[in-house]
Amino acid sequence: MKISVVGFFAGLVIFAAMAMPAEPAAGATGQVGADEYEILSKLVAAEYGSDYELILLNERTEKWCINSPLGVLFEKWPGLKQETIDSLIVGNSGEGAIFERKFDLTAAYALVSEQEFVAALQDTANPNWDNFDSTYTDAQGLLTFSKIGFDAARSQALVIFSNAYRCSGTTISPADRKIAFFDKAGGSWKLVGVARGFRAR
Repeated sequence: MKISVVGFFAGLVIFAAMAMPAEPAAGATGQVGADEYEILSKLVAAEYGSDYELILLNERTEKWCINSPLGVLFEKWPGLKQETIDSLIVGNSGEGAIFERKFDLTAAYALVSEQEFVAALQDTANPNWDNFDSTYTDAQGLLTFSKIGFDAARSQALVIFSNAYRCSGTTISPADRKIAFFDKAGGSWKLVGVARGFRAR
C-alpha cells in the first residue's frame, strides 16, 4: 500500500499540534504581567503612600460592575483613546485574574481572598468592621482592582479600583468605583490622574 508523503507529514503536524499544551488565552485567570504590577504598585503608593502599616489587596480582580457612562473620561483626559476604554470593558467581562506577590510596595501587604475578607467581617448583611480591624490591624480596608485596559501600543492604561472599609456602611463593597489613568513615557508608567464617583451596580 502506498502512503502519500504529503498526507504523512500533514498527519505529523496535526499530531504535534494536538500534543502541545494549549497557550493560555490573553487575560486568562492568573495571567498578570510586569506592566500590571508596576501600574498597580504605583497606584497604591499614590493613593495610600506610607499612611498604613498593612495594605490589604483582594487576590482576585473584580468583574465589570460600573453602571455609569464613561464618556466623562474623555473630558477629563483628552488624550485618552477609545480603544483603551474598549479594552477595559472587554477585558473585565470574563473571568478574573489572580495576583501573585509581585507588587512593589514600601509597606507590608497581604493578598486576601473573598472568603477571608467575609470571615473577618463575620456577617455580610451587617459587617463587623471592629472585628475586621482586630483581624487586620492598621489596614486601610480591602483594595480591589479590575483587570487593566491598555491601548494597542500599551502606551496608556485604565484600571478600576475601590477600597472597602467602614465608609461602605452596611455593605461589604463600596457603592462607587474609581478609575485611574496611566501613560507610559521613557519606559515607565506614570499616574495621570484618578476619576471618582462611578456608580457600581
